[in-house]
Amino acid sequence: MPADLVIDWGNFFPIPGSSITPQATKKIDGRLSNPPKQLPVSVYPGVSGFRSLAQRNMLRARSFGLPAGQDVAAFMGAQVLSQAEIGLPDNGWEGKTPLWYYVLKEGEILQGGARLGPVGGRLVAEVLLGLM
Repeated sequence: MPADLVIDWGNFFPIPGSSITPQATKKIDGRLSNPPKQLPVSVYPGVSGFRSLAQRNMLRARSFGLPAGQDVAAFMGAQVLSQAEIGLPDNGWEGKTPLWYYVLKEGEILQGGARLGPVGGRLVAEVLLGLM
């Protein structure tokens, strides 16, 4: 395997005896930087006029029939965050939160932004286990 394709785990975790310092990460939160809010006007049917990546993701999730974050949390037996806790106004999701945004806010609210919450953590873990 080429040396430039090998993962240097010292960038992610402190390794005794290593001179590499793990890279600092930002806390998990529900805020988007400005570039994803100002995408070019789409040429795809159904999303034209929506310049925000968040709006496009919400529309796409609805069109695919993806469950809301609260529904996934309840199914998993995890703590279900309310819309009031999440702080998301009425968004056409019948008082619930799109899963991708729920995962971000869950990490921010339940873990102080230091790591994913129960729903997000389990989703990532199950994908990784499935890949192995």
